[in-house]
Amino acid sequence: MSANLEKPKPGLAAALLIPLAVWIAFSVVAIVLLVMGVQKAEDVADDFARVPADQPTQVELSSAGDYRIWLDRPGSSSSFSAASATGTITGPDGQDIPAATYVNSLEYNDLEAVLTFEAPEAGTYTFEVTDTGFSGGSGETQFAIGKGNPAGELLKGFAFMAILGTVGFVIALILMIVMLVKRGRSKRRITQAAFQGGGGYGAGGYPPQGGYPQQGGYPQQGGYPQQGGNSPPGSSW
Repeated sequence: MSANLEKPKPGLAAALLIPLAVWIAFSVVAIVLLVMGVQKAEDVADDFARVPADQPTQVELSSAGDYRIWLDRPGSSSSFSAASATGTITGPDGQDIPAATYVNSLEYNDLEAVLTFEAPEAGTYTFEVTDTGFSGGSGETQFAIGKGNPAGELLKGFAFMAILGTVGFVIALILMIVMLVKRGRSKRRITQAAFQGGGGYGAGGYPPQGGYPQQGGYPQQGGYPQQGGNSPPGSSW
């Protein structure tokens, strides 16, 4: 009758599939965060107030603070050609608000930041913005006004995806290494136990020491004549 061999734990499939499942779970969450970042960026861009070029337009600003004016050229190519603009901004009290050229490069889809200004208070502002450097594009030139930064929201989505995906990969890799090391130890323990107690040269593989004749199997010393040659008492000698 053959004995059932113990299997090493954890199994090889578990040591590989469990870390893989952990990595996949982290990757799914990372992709969800990226999608949320893309959606947030689109929402920010859609919430911008739009004003046509060269036409005085009133816009209600909900709060004071720093704002950007973006050149919005729907249907144009993906590359801006020396985008620049000038703008006249009138505050709720009729005072002119200075607008400065946006010195950094900031783009998102059909938008590029061209001007920046600070609104001292919430209220209705009048904008008249002129495109001075844009060329190309099949759509009508307009401008978008808002505080948010859709490019920043998109970058956050990519950053969260990269961080979470990397963390998930590292955790899965560590988990796989730990499980494989544990499996290796289990295999060595099973192998040692097999040699010590089961097959091959384990205990009981040799005949017991008692298989040899005992010392009592030889004739006793009393079987030889006594020394001296004298007859025992009562003899006829």
